[in-house]
Amino acid sequence: MQSIFFLSFYKYLLEISYRALHKAYEASKKVRDLQKNYLSYKTDKSYRRSAENVALYMNTTINKLESEIYWKLVEFKITQYLISILIRLCSTLSQEKISFYEFYSSTMNNSRNFIKVNRLKKRLAWIEAVLSDLQILKRGSWNEINNTFLKNSFKQSTPTSWLTYLTPKPKSMTYDSVGLVPRSIIRTISRFNAELRGQSASLVISEFRLAKYQAVASLQYLGCLIFLPWIISTLSKKIFFEPFAENWWNTSHFQIFLCVAQEEKALEELKNLEELLWLDTIMTGERQNVNDDLITHIRLMSMKLADKYNNDSIHTIIHPFTDLVAILTIGLLLIWGKKRLTILNSWAQEVFHSLSDTMKAFLIVFLADLCIGFHSRHGWEVLTRLFLDHLGFPYSQHLISCFTSIAPVILHTLFKYWVFRDLSRISPSIVANYDAMNE
Repeated sequence: MQSIFFLSFYKYLLEISYRALHKAYEASKKVRDLQKNYLSYKTDKSYRRSAENVALYMNTTINKLESEIYWKLVEFKITQYLISILIRLCSTLSQEKISFYEFYSSTMNNSRNFIKVNRLKKRLAWIEAVLSDLQILKRGSWNEINNTFLKNSFKQSTPTSWLTYLTPKPKSMTYDSVGLVPRSIIRTISRFNAELRGQSASLVISEFRLAKYQAVASLQYLGCLIFLPWIISTLSKKIFFEPFAENWWNTSHFQIFLCVAQEEKALEELKNLEELLWLDTIMTGERQNVNDDLITHIRLMSMKLADKYNNDSIHTIIHPFTDLVAILTIGLLLIWGKKRLTILNSWAQEVFHSLSDTMKAFLIVFLADLCIGFHSRHGWEVLTRLFLDHLGFPYSQHLISCFTSIAPVILHTLFKYWVFRDLSRISPSIVANYDAMNE
């Protein structure tokens, strides 16, 4: 009975070890395929503008596959170690349990299992060769890529980078130079040449993988920039700042209002509530004990307003600290995610440049009129009031009107200068459509 248990456990461990080694072998083949696709991808001149994204994609994918290979090899070695312990244990047991050891010896001497063991040894040798190649390829640090390959916008090569072992030395600059022949014609000829040589499938697959990685990485990083600061600031507010501020404000200060604007707003609300109570008593026609009921209701309403504005004062004190936490979080994300920020910038530029000139001009006109147009003054006033209320600053209508009259005009002038100076040189057709829409 025990020999049957040992035999089933032995088969279970063998299945786990074979499956782990098979997954590691498949991951190593994916690494080889990535290297081949990268070589064919870099031979096409039309894709040199996306070399930065290719480097980031290759680095991320190869690191992921390398970790998968290592973990599967660890699983394989652990199961093999358990199998060896099981064999030694069964070989030292009594005579009734030796049947399992005899079964193991007979299976190892079988020709079919001998071929299977040789196949496993070949796969192990293949995986070790791939890992050794990866160590050679990654001997050049990624910091060198980040300093020269990314910051210089691929204007210089990176001889110490592991990518230089995968690709031949470039004969020209990474970006296509501007010449007499338009780059669209060169790109079309390059695609036609790839079709003739039968490399279109690999190029399409590489382009699709790169575009998918670029879009997913950009959206993930954009989501982190939007939601992560808000989540961290909210948690810090609930856990740290709010209990401390409530204790400090309610014990050390006896006033309720933080500024005069809150007092005026609370007084206005109390007057409105008193008028509504008078209207209710007149509509119901009750004449008895009207003054006592009004005084009681007004007292209750004033207590609720006092509690409300006391909490508003506490939150106003907390807001600068939570805003500082959010700003620090965004700064850390921008510092630690330089690679993702580069991908996001490239993806946004590709999405914008893929639009037609009419759509580009429409978006420029829409955003300009919405933010700095003649009809944006009321929006600026609302945003200024919300900002001052958020920080608890008293505001004056004259100062707000002066600010909203000057700031949009200055920004609109700078925008027109940018259109005249830079956009007309980059794309004259967009400027022509922009002028036509304004007219």
